Amino acid sequence: MPHRRLLLERDDVLVALRDAWAAAGSSHGSVHLLEGPAGIGKTAVINAFVEEVRRDPHEVLVARCSPLSSTAPGGVVRDWFGPVLRRSGIGKPPFDGPGASVAEATAPPAELVYGVQWVIEDLSTTGPLLLVADDVHWADPASLAVLDHLTAAVDAHPLLVLVSRRSGERSAAPEQLARVRRRSRRHLLQPLSAHAATTLLADLPAGEAVEIARLSEGIPLFVHELAEARRSGVDATPRGVVDIVHAIVSRMPEGALEVARAVAVVARPVTPAIAADIARVPENEVLRIVDRLADAELLTWTGADPDEVAVAHALVGDAFLDGLGSAGRAELHGRVAAALQRAGAPDEEIAGHLLQTPATGRDDVRDLFTALGRQAVAGDAARLGARYFLRAVEEVDRPGGPAPVPLLREAARAQAAAGDVDDALRTWRRAAAGSPTTEAAAGVMAEAGDALTDAGRHREAVELWRSWLDRLPAGEGEEVRKRLVVRISMSSFALAEAPPELGAFLERLRAQPPQSDTHGDRLIASAAAAGLVFARQGSADEARALATRAWAGGKLFEEETATGAPLYVVSGVLDWTDAYRVALDLLDRAVDGARAAGSTLALATALYCRGYTHLRQGSLSAALDDLSLGRDLRRFGWEAYTPALLQGLVEAYLVRGQLAAARELGAELAAFLEERTTIASYAYAALSDLAFVDGRFDEAAELLDRLARLVAESDNPVLLTWRQRLARVRALQGRYDEARALAAEELEITRQWGAPRVAAGAALVAAELDLEDPEELLREALSLTEADDLRLTRERAYAAAGLAGHLLDHDPAGGRDEAVALSRFAHGRAVAEGMAPLADRSANLLLRCGVPADPEQDPLGELSPAERRVAELVLTGLSNREVAGELFVTVKAVEFQLSSVYRKLGIRGRRDLLKVMSGR
Repeated sequence: MPHRRLLLERDDVLVALRDAWAAAGSSHGSVHLLEGPAGIGKTAVINAFVEEVRRDPHEVLVARCSPLSSTAPGGVVRDWFGPVLRRSGIGKPPFDGPGASVAEATAPPAELVYGVQWVIEDLSTTGPLLLVADDVHWADPASLAVLDHLTAAVDAHPLLVLVSRRSGERSAAPEQLARVRRRSRRHLLQPLSAHAATTLLADLPAGEAVEIARLSEGIPLFVHELAEARRSGVDATPRGVVDIVHAIVSRMPEGALEVARAVAVVARPVTPAIAADIARVPENEVLRIVDRLADAELLTWTGADPDEVAVAHALVGDAFLDGLGSAGRAELHGRVAAALQRAGAPDEEIAGHLLQTPATGRDDVRDLFTALGRQAVAGDAARLGARYFLRAVEEVDRPGGPAPVPLLREAARAQAAAGDVDDALRTWRRAAAGSPTTEAAAGVMAEAGDALTDAGRHREAVELWRSWLDRLPAGEGEEVRKRLVVRISMSSFALAEAPPELGAFLERLRAQPPQSDTHGDRLIASAAAAGLVFARQGSADEARALATRAWAGGKLFEEETATGAPLYVVSGVLDWTDAYRVALDLLDRAVDGARAAGSTLALATALYCRGYTHLRQGSLSAALDDLSLGRDLRRFGWEAYTPALLQGLVEAYLVRGQLAAARELGAELAAFLEERTTIASYAYAALSDLAFVDGRFDEAAELLDRLARLVAESDNPVLLTWRQRLARVRALQGRYDEARALAAEELEITRQWGAPRVAAGAALVAAELDLEDPEELLREALSLTEADDLRLTRERAYAAAGLAGHLLDHDPAGGRDEAVALSRFAHGRAVAEGMAPLADRSANLLLRCGVPADPEQDPLGELSPAERRVAELVLTGLSNREVAGELFVTVKAVEFQLSSVYRKLGIRGRRDLLKVMSGR
């Protein structure tokens, strides 16, 4: 092993790290970052501290990154947990449950982050844990995602995270690395003083030592390299590490440069046997060469496995590979790929080297890149997936041969998912050009237009789809025509235009029996239903009928799966038109399907949609459960409908009288005020509600005015009831004429379009403002909510309480019995769903009737939604670990929530919880 060199002028850093390690032992974790230029000695400080910590039996996990690390997803995770995995084995703690994803380190980022949290929590139960990531600027995006999430919550764990970063180097995930830096205590390593540099060179003549100190500018690596060259009589000058490294290697045994390059190009610790295979040098000779290179501190035996060797510093590895040229590097990468395949290395690592070589025309290479492309896309590494697919295309795309259309389409989808829309369009055009028929090509370009709409380029998408619609031969490609027309229609709605193409298909659809519908027909029905809602055309009944036809009793789910956008278009229309039971059937399947598929992002969307439907239907507890869990899943990157989800939470909290919880969401909502999209309008609605309850009426009015302008082209009250909100604000501002005009307009629109729940809400506002006979308006609201789907709505409960109060005010004797029945209904709904303000109001109405109000209290009423979810799962018999897996949280989070449950209920454990709930 190499001899140790003196570490000078780094005591302040080591003292800080020792203090941090001591704090980690008391569960006060922290992140420390060493920064500086190449060769400044970051790795030396890390090695010294790691060795110091390892003197006691503590768990130390070390990962060392290199320039090629960014092409191997999860490299840091593999380096950290590889030694532990070899001790424990796959499927055994800590690599059980979510920890199993860490064993391969190829899971999607969301699962990998959760798995790492799981494993770390297990490993740190017996003492503090030291995690090291050297040269983190070269880490792959998946590893940086893990570090990003890990460092965000490190302060409450017995954990010290020590990372190093080279100044001026670009990262594969700069935003994530920037967040890690902001959370860290940073140590900028400075060059050595002339005194320290010359101290390192005590065996050289004083004049030479002073000269080396000057030429090296205090960079420790340059100091050591120059000194070794001088000791060997090499007249080298500090023109760069490359010259120095090659000068040192030139004094090594024959084959040293080949071995060094073999180690450097693999970009991770490698066994001498693999290095020998790559370098084509006998293994016993490789061992002798590696020892010499290690003595020179160009290579190093790794701490994780004494049988593996790596370059001592990434810059040294660059120097080894310098001078090869592009052809030489490609040939070397090809040898590495072959050697790694023989050694049983992961496919991702083999592919990373094959990407640096020319196409081989081999089917097995094509299959390898195709499989890895799909894996990368599934793991949210779309850009890497696109590279894999395009390389698979190169393997089979031969002059004169058929175009690999399926591979080109997969590549284009991956490019679009990565945000490279123009590149994706070019790839889709290649696929269309290689398609056997115009119909097949049109199907390809239907996808291309989808990418344009996702990028907000609706006009381009419509023009593209229409151009391909015109190319289809008359009487052919009916299903493709429907797909194109549906897409043209949806983008036309966004452009506030009426799509003429939809009408003919819709007329044909109306003329045929539903049992004859194809998948394309169901898509036509979904687009037509949404169009009626957004344009406020036809009626709610017509839109509901089309959405129900599109759903077709579940056929659409079978055709689209849990991630299909048409599912959520249909569920939205069913929700907007008050068909809650059908909508919830659809969304229950979507939630179950997303869970079964393991898709966190699809699950978040399904939970948001189901939570919002529960909110409108009146099931506040279920709504809060779904919306809260959906919000929790934002940490895995879900942002699709965030403003609407947050608005739903604010509405639910305000209805329950939980003002503090609602106000806490204000900052998150404010971030969307600069957006000019339909979904951003929900942020304006929520913030206006917060301003209203706080008495800031001018601010509420301004927000609602801006909301009205934002939704001018899709102004249907079933989407957002801005007029009802603004009418109440104007009334409190004393502007009664404006308030009544807004209420009258809303009442007329909702009556005409036929959405009962929203019409009932408009009638309630009109009654408050004495727009018509208040009693008639309140009875109208009750009548509108008679249907089974609407009997649990808040509008019905508010109408009941409002009419009860009106009767007691105007006919206290004759209206008492009806007022009691109405108040009991309102009070029952309020207690069942935790609507404290309505519960108080209806209780007072009952007291006015001489009827005592003593509702049975819910023992879980004081718990937060998260605490309630944990308590209810525990009551089903699940262990803490099983509850954690169900809720996508750590075991410690479950234990914390349970402790809070026990404290609030005044109990000691699970048995007491069961006793409390038995009387519920």
